[in-house]
Amino acid sequence: MGKGAADKRDDRNGEVVVIAKKDLVYGYYKGKCRNARIAYWDEKTQRFYHLRAKFGKIFCETIQHPEDEEHYDVFVPEELLMEGGL
Repeated sequence: MGKGAADKRDDRNGEVVVIAKKDLVYGYYKGKCRNARIAYWDEKTQRFYHLRAKFGKIFCETIQHPEDEEHYDVFVPEELLMEGGL
């Protein structure tokens, strides 16, 4: 497992701590955004990818890390599920 592999919890109150962008490695992450709970991090493009269903169709969508976006939806990574490329 990579740098972000451990579930990062704050010992004082049990709240989930976001995995910093600098600690992300190629792989699948558990986290949260409006349309997904699992997303793939691509180090080359510096974006998350997830599958989304809309109007009966499924397509791949990209989304940014919270460090890169202040106004729109972001994927908040909490735990590395599986390291590796697609």
